[in-house]
Amino acid sequence: MQSDRIIAVIIVAFSLWLYGVADEFPKGTDTFPKLLLVTLIFLATLLFAQSLRRQRESVHAGEKSEKVSARNFVPPAITFLGCVAFVALVPVLGYFTSGVLFSAAMMFYLGARRMRTFLISIAGVMLFIYILFIMQLRVPVPHGLLF
Repeated sequence: MQSDRIIAVIIVAFSLWLYGVADEFPKGTDTFPKLLLVTLIFLATLLFAQSLRRQRESVHAGEKSEKVSARNFVPPAITFLGCVAFVALVPVLGYFTSGVLFSAAMMFYLGARRMRTFLISIAGVMLFIYILFIMQLRVPVPHGLLF
């Protein structure tokens, strides 16, 4: 699929740029971000290769190749805009309030409709983050108007 190759190239380019940014981190603090970026580059390369393999198989089977359309980019764009909204709301509403709103919106967008699923998932993740980062690691999270 051509759209997969485009996305893979964008991910690799962005990851390489971020790897350069991580080089400026103090020694020792750059290890984890670099490890994540190398993993992301590896996975994007696999996506690119898998896309080429699928195209080769579809050509042999006589199928038409996929055209890139704007519709292919709508779901990732909505997810990206949700992440941007989350980051923008954290200073205003606080990390936990924004996290609950973001999680609920993304779960709804992805098809979850049961209230029990919403409550258990969001409460579990927020409780885990609170226990790990606030209580154990004592990492301050942004507080907004509400929390």
